[in-house]
Amino acid sequence: MTEQIFSERQMIRQIKSYPTLILYGAGMVGELVLSRLNAHELKNQVVGIGVTKKGKSTQEKDRLCGVPIFEISELKEYRKNSLVMVATLPNIQKEIKSVLDQLGFENQIFMTIKLYMELGRFYMADFNQHHPINFPKSSKAKIVIMASDNNKVSGAFLCLAELCSQLQKRGIGVLAVLPHHGSGASLLIEKGIPHTYILSKDWGYPIAEDHNLWSKIRFGIYLLSNYKAKKKLIHLFRENKVDLVHCNTTFTYIGAAAAKKCQIPFVWHLRENMENLGYRIFCFPKAFGLMQKSSQVIAVSDYIKGLMPFQEEQVCTIYDGVKWEEKAGFQRKRFHQKMVNMILVGTLEPHKGQKEAIVACGILKNKNCLDFQLILVGRGEEAYIREITEMIHQLGLENQVLLYGTRDDVFDLYNQSDISLVCGGKEAYGRVTIESQLSGCLVIGVNSGGTCELIQDGKTGYLYQAGSGEDLAEKITKAVSEPEKSERIAAWGQEYAKENYTSEKGIEQVIKVYEKAIKRTLFM
Repeated sequence: MTEQIFSERQMIRQIKSYPTLILYGAGMVGELVLSRLNAHELKNQVVGIGVTKKGKSTQEKDRLCGVPIFEISELKEYRKNSLVMVATLPNIQKEIKSVLDQLGFENQIFMTIKLYMELGRFYMADFNQHHPINFPKSSKAKIVIMASDNNKVSGAFLCLAELCSQLQKRGIGVLAVLPHHGSGASLLIEKGIPHTYILSKDWGYPIAEDHNLWSKIRFGIYLLSNYKAKKKLIHLFRENKVDLVHCNTTFTYIGAAAAKKCQIPFVWHLRENMENLGYRIFCFPKAFGLMQKSSQVIAVSDYIKGLMPFQEEQVCTIYDGVKWEEKAGFQRKRFHQKMVNMILVGTLEPHKGQKEAIVACGILKNKNCLDFQLILVGRGEEAYIREITEMIHQLGLENQVLLYGTRDDVFDLYNQSDISLVCGGKEAYGRVTIESQLSGCLVIGVNSGGTCELIQDGKTGYLYQAGSGEDLAEKITKAVSEPEKSERIAAWGQEYAKENYTSEKGIEQVIKVYEKAIKRTLFM
């Protein structure tokens, strides 16, 4: 039996008709399904979480929400009588079904997008019901921070979590408002950051559909559904006597609209080059009018500051601070082995420049001037992964360029690397650049976007010409041929990042913006 499941009721009915359940998928979707099974008192029916292959890396989990994780082949004893629910998004289900069929699992049901959305709504409603909003009575101020995503590997979300954490330490009450279900909430729970869910949509309109009139009309109607979200936010702000609303990204706007209605000051954080990501703000003139009513606009770099037509006095540049492991400051040797280890961390997307790095690796291999290895860390769409995999194959780089996927041990990977590459040509800021410097890697970054604001060429790292794999290869060769100089530059880069880009330094600047907006002192 193979069946797609479209509703929670249908899912529960199917699960109850079998003595045991195997949940295939140890990621965010699997965790969501487990939470809903727990709500229906069915979690004990799960004999295990199945995955195709368990890795040997340090980030590999043995359990998900207390349920043991097995390679699916280890659960073959259940293949006749147990139900297997594939708890992944549809784009990888075809391959999973092939594995299950080969192993003889007879009873399979599959997650659909409709079911995922419904489970997410039920989860969020249950969470809000059991986690009422309570700002500490001793709070110096009550700040609501609006997220536009809910993704624990998103740079914007990581900054939100660190900002909330630092504000709490200073006695400022915070509440993060999340627009949908996602993996980022686990980070907030881990840090003890209060949060709630209010379903809403951002105003990022796909550039690819810019000339489609019907698409624009549909998108405008789609945004009208934010009326309910705005109404809920107005109630939240007034009931809790919120002092300030912080829109954490360029994409999110509904918090500002509600704050304006309540006559509460709001600040706006511009973190993205939206066009580089394939989006632009829907109905820009009206949207920009709302943004101009901000008490203050914060840009994460001078590059981003220059992309919007604000008056000079309304926008300030505050580089995001990075909270990094204390051991990141330790002294370590670089370029002391025959093999040069390089790393490129970032979502696998065309604008992140992985292809440029692969071209450079192809040049290095043809020159046969050094032994090297590059690891690409991050997740991405299957189509793009196939493209870069084919590119690696065509250049004969299978042993030199490795795809590591999403990792929880990025710090350890940095520590094993000599060089960190930053190849995104229009990066808004470059959290990866700072993390790389703090870890002690020599950073070689592109001479464009926000990256070139963070690297002083030849002093704290190297810059190469945007779009040129040849120039990148030359900079790598130069770094390796002058190991002592490169060692000094990496050390200077590490010290510079520690002095200028810590989360403590950034939070002081953000609090000053808050103080100006609410007209009272918060920072002692």
